[in-house]
Amino acid sequence: MIEINNLKIKKIIKKNILFIIIYVILSVLFIYQMVKSGAINNGDDAYFHVERILEIRESLKVGNPLPYLYSYTNGRMGYPLGIFFIQKSH
Repeated sequence: MIEINNLKIKKIIKKNILFIIIYVILSVLFIYQMVKSGAINNGDDAYFHVERILEIRESLKVGNPLPYLYSYTNGRMGYPLGIFFIQKSH
């Protein structure tokens, strides 16, 4: 489980908790329908997106919610993937 020690992150989560809950419920409903019908496949870039999720998880552990330099994945070489994707900041 990820520990969130950063007060700013806790405040953002509390402020948006209703939105987060609705988003998760809708996501599960839509994904369930696609899994049930067999419409989901792995795709060509599934590994890439799993790596992004793992990187964000590791960055959250150290209090960095929006990593620009991905230093935990991609062979720990410090790939600047965060500068190419728009990430919402407050």
